[in-house]
Amino acid sequence: MKIVYLTLFLISLSVYGKVYFVTGSDVPARADFRAFITAADMIKGEDADHLYDLSYQIKWQSIRFGDLFPINKINLLVFVYPPWVATLLIPLGGLTSHIAYLIFMAINIMVLTGCAILIKLLIQEHTDISWIFIWLFIAFPPVMWTLMQGQFSLWLLLGLLGCWYGISKDFQIFAGLALGLLLIKPYLLLFPCIYLFFIKRWRAIFGLSIAVLLSFVLCMPLGGWNIIKEWISLSKIISQSHGQYGVYPESMHTIKGVLYSLKEILMITDLRFWWVVTAGVITIIIIYLLWGASREKKDHLDSTWGLIVLGSLLTAPHANSHDLILLMPCYMILPFMKFKKYNNIIIWIIIFSLAGIWGSVLYESSEAPRNLITVSSMLIMLFLFTKDTK
Repeated sequence: MKIVYLTLFLISLSVYGKVYFVTGSDVPARADFRAFITAADMIKGEDADHLYDLSYQIKWQSIRFGDLFPINKINLLVFVYPPWVATLLIPLGGLTSHIAYLIFMAINIMVLTGCAILIKLLIQEHTDISWIFIWLFIAFPPVMWTLMQGQFSLWLLLGLLGCWYGISKDFQIFAGLALGLLLIKPYLLLFPCIYLFFIKRWRAIFGLSIAVLLSFVLCMPLGGWNIIKEWISLSKIISQSHGQYGVYPESMHTIKGVLYSLKEILMITDLRFWWVVTAGVITIIIIYLLWGASREKKDHLDSTWGLIVLGSLLTAPHANSHDLILLMPCYMILPFMKFKKYNNIIIWIIIFSLAGIWGSVLYESSEAPRNLITVSSMLIMLFLFTKDTK
């Protein structure tokens, strides 16, 4: 594992160097991290009561970054994460932007290391070359993008992998607590919770309940239930925004994002209706497959976790390039599925899918709808996992 730690360290330096080279001294201002340091500043500045007031977010973001470029509702990177996430960010408030950015990157590298260890633990019983999967993970483009942007996607992956490992080893309380990391983006909890219910892992659900309780406790210093209601209200506003507050739904790697990208071609007028319909159909299919899979005991890497990941991403209201890091469990499962005679095809699917995701990340400024590539890859994998769970 020493080579893994060394590689992670070198990646972190190269990532920061790349961002610094591209954007100059305003690194944190150009990354998603700007929203997180804004939330930390607001709480440290005793403005927590207005944490989800967009005018106040503009004000505080301007205080820190206004000398670099004007902050308005078009380029505001809005903080729309739950209040318990804001509480975790408090120690960064008041620090210089670069110091806070580096501290958060260091934390993300530790989370990245935890993910690598869990990948090894999950894979090592099925292959003697588990190191290949660790290298695949480290080289996965959304990993670098997550580090560059100062995002939480690695935390979400750690939660999924931790729950998967906990269930496979019957460490149910641990599995539930690990799944609590998905409270960063609560809508990702739907399919994992349904699966835990189907397989009757009540202690895991109890562990998740403890995590939920802790999240509410973290909200108390910010205003308790009132701040939660304000967060829900802002989430509704942002979900309906288009081209404001840094939200561009057509760039999302979801079914919703594809509908926005193709709305002119498909002549769609009521996007919300068609998104609800398509997301609803996928949800029903995934729940049906999870119910069927819960009655069988697999002796290979369980495709059920691939269904959970794909269903969560495809139906999510928001999923940017860094969220594609959640696809890592799918790439871990694909080579071990029961129809091994198709392994060559599967390998090529992995190669082309990874190439597509690399392209979507490297050419972030491209006018082409990058989500057509990524969502198509996810739908192909969903079909493969569907066949494997039957």
